[in-house]
Amino acid sequence: MTRIFIARHAEPEKAPGVSRANGPLSSYGRNQADYLAERLQEYRPLKIVSGPSVRCKETADIAAKRLGVPVSIDPRLGELEPPRGTADVNIWFKQYFHVNANANWDQLSPDVTRWRADNVKAIGELKENTVVFTQFLNINAIMSAALRLENTAVCRPDYASLTEFAVVNGDVRLVIDGTEIKGPNE
Repeated sequence: MTRIFIARHAEPEKAPGVSRANGPLSSYGRNQADYLAERLQEYRPLKIVSGPSVRCKETADIAAKRLGVPVSIDPRLGELEPPRGTADVNIWFKQYFHVNANANWDQLSPDVTRWRADNVKAIGELKENTVVFTQFLNINAIMSAALRLENTAVCRPDYASLTEFAVVNGDVRLVIDGTEIKGPNE
């Protein structure tokens, strides 16, 4: 069994003119990332993997300095892009990914379901205990797969939150209170 800790990036800068999608961490976010890095020390040794966004990489870099290990970037853990031609991106995200949306992955385009599968595959391929820094939607994609749910929104991870998963023979499972949640046939 491989232990995987999935961390949501720390709080990004919210200043006017700063891209929310790929902006840097706020000063509070840097403090959150430092606290998260401190928490991760008890799980050493850990490999560090990050999604490609600036806020994920900055959060991962703070942990890497504290843990004394390099950061590996996995592009499969990147942002979800709305389908081409989406008139209002914010409405699209709320329609499918808000916790009250009641939407399922099979309602979405093949590109989106492929993005979800890529996220789950990226986690399932990890062979060493690892902390993965990524975003809200990625965590929901991984969590829904681990719980064998088709809902697009199954959790509300906060900035710098940490969720533990286990990978057993490539199968991603949620861990609660140190106990892995097993699949339906086990």
